[in-house]
Amino acid sequence: MIDFKGFNMLILKSFPSEIGQFWFLPYILFCYGLTPIWVALLDKLEEKKGFKYQVSAGMLLFFTDLIIRSFFSYFTPAWVNCYVFGMLFYRCERRADCKALKAWIFILCLLMNGAQIYINYFSGIQMEGDILRKLWRIWCNYAHVLLGACLVIFLRWGYQSIKNLPKWVPKVLDWSDTYSYDIYIVHNAYIQGAYSVLTSFSSMLPGIVLAVVLIILSAIALNKLSNYCRKVAAQHKQIRLSAP
Repeated sequence: MIDFKGFNMLILKSFPSEIGQFWFLPYILFCYGLTPIWVALLDKLEEKKGFKYQVSAGMLLFFTDLIIRSFFSYFTPAWVNCYVFGMLFYRCERRADCKALKAWIFILCLLMNGAQIYINYFSGIQMEGDILRKLWRIWCNYAHVLLGACLVIFLRWGYQSIKNLPKWVPKVLDWSDTYSYDIYIVHNAYIQGAYSVLTSFSSMLPGIVLAVVLIILSAIALNKLSNYCRKVAAQHKQIRLSAP
């Protein structure tokens, strides 16, 4: 297992709990670091057609899970594979066989989430033994990934199917899309941890309103700052390339 101090610092494994539950930041850094490898593998995958493409995509997800489980025990493989799946699906939408992959996603989503709901809430079945509980945890994690994928597919389909939307709707969606990632990064700082504002008032409602305002303002500030840093880095790179 890879578990040494430098690596832990790199992936923010010991992120200060005082500023919120930022468990997802190590995942983001880890996935970004491995993105070039996945891109190269997906480029190779693009050459395959039909059923071979679907099987190869499944094998890519399987081996990603196996490698994460074997060498990077700090991470939950399903959450890493969720990122890989997003990259895969983005490319799949440009293919003629995308409908077949979507069909597989919906079928597996219904089967896996249906089984989880039945076993957890209706059957009374208890998972006995460490191996069975571990396998069930893997099942439930991937059921959640598939549920998220199905929701994204359904919402995209719904948005694309609706005609003559009011002009303000695309503007709101474009704005939210611009800052959604930044909102995701900062939101926990004002919800959990020492700086949570939800418990700053006797009533929950003012805390929720204040949290929403602070999250939006912080997200906008983070977005502007990151864009500025990217511009400075790009200009510096151009200067270095043009230098004699």
